[in-house]
Amino acid sequence: MRVLVVTNSPAVNGGAEVYLRGLLPRLRTSGAELALLYGNRPGTTEAHLDVSLPGTVPRWTLEGEPPARVLEQVRAWAPDVLFQNGLEDPDVEEQLLGLAPALLFAHDYRGTCISGTKRWGLPTPRPCRRVLGPACLLHYLPFQCGGRSPLTAWRLFRTQTRRLELVRRYQRVVVGSQHMREEYLRHGLSPAQVLSLPFFTEAVPDATLRAASVERGLVLMVGRLTELKGGTLLPEALARASRRLERPLRLCLVGDGPDRPRIEARARGHRIQVHCTGWVGASEREAWMRSAELLAVPSTWPEPFGLVGLEAACVGLPAVAFDVGGVREWCSPGESGELAPGSPPSARGLADAVVRALASPAHHQHLRAGALRTAQRLKPERHVDQLWALLRAAVQAPAARGTGRPSGEGTHPP
Repeated sequence: MRVLVVTNSPAVNGGAEVYLRGLLPRLRTSGAELALLYGNRPGTTEAHLDVSLPGTVPRWTLEGEPPARVLEQVRAWAPDVLFQNGLEDPDVEEQLLGLAPALLFAHDYRGTCISGTKRWGLPTPRPCRRVLGPACLLHYLPFQCGGRSPLTAWRLFRTQTRRLELVRRYQRVVVGSQHMREEYLRHGLSPAQVLSLPFFTEAVPDATLRAASVERGLVLMVGRLTELKGGTLLPEALARASRRLERPLRLCLVGDGPDRPRIEARARGHRIQVHCTGWVGASEREAWMRSAELLAVPSTWPEPFGLVGLEAACVGLPAVAFDVGGVREWCSPGESGELAPGSPPSARGLADAVVRALASPAHHQHLRAGALRTAQRLKPERHVDQLWALLRAAVQAPAARGTGRPSGEGTHPP
């Protein structure tokens, strides 16, 4: 079966590319003949998602190339099914939908939010549950959903409205959490069309919980340091928690981004020791996770899943996070981590979660064991088997091609 995998960039810019880097070799093992089509988003890292694939796998890119010429080459390859992972150009996406049956993996709020953040910025950051519609234009500026230009708001609204129309044409829409499934159901897709397949990580979970060898008081934040990730709330939260626990807590930022200076300045203001490693490789990131007492995921937008929490769970590192988006898929409060209220998120609420996680050594050990069990439960084999079944089902239902009418209405993958 020929599977054309479509995504924005060959560079590992975020969770979608991390997911594909782990998925592609497993799809080949399942029997897929792969080809890759990249959009024109520039890479921000040197890591590529297709490093495990042989050079004989066909690859095309839209960057600097006329789309018509690229699509003609794709058409000549004759894919049996398309697996779309977030191409930004709606014109190209619509043309691709005419080539073969198609599945979409919605890694973000595609077609459901003007800005794509699904979050109000004012009066305090909080998740938004509105269904995309004209009223969103009225909220965009006063609630700072995105930028401050009415023209930009109108342009993005038209783009997202069109994307939602295109989403409805896929035979199946795959998402990584029940939260994302509910989001698309609220936007009018049928229950049979939207399926949740929980993510997996490239990391292999430990077979058993290792003896604790953590640095007492070390709290990690891992990933890109942007406003949406909520890192500026962490110093105050850790300062509050430190006073209540009566022991020092310190912060390590494993990653980088535009919010790094603000986080460091606030840490100094709250007398929290902070260290930033910058971007590191997988082995060094794992080493930091093994040495930490707690992972902090203070995202103030509704994370569609939050893959870093599952990555940490592979080594038995529990997390504290705001209760937003798909975080509950891997952070079960009192079992694999602790959650703080997310609407609105606050440093005080996050501090409460940190105290619950660290107040008792026995409870912290319980959370470590629960985190590892979560990682062991979310196995890649299950995800790949279910996805493979969906791809095969799409090929076997050519009459539904490009119509958005799911084959096998009311059925579910094995």
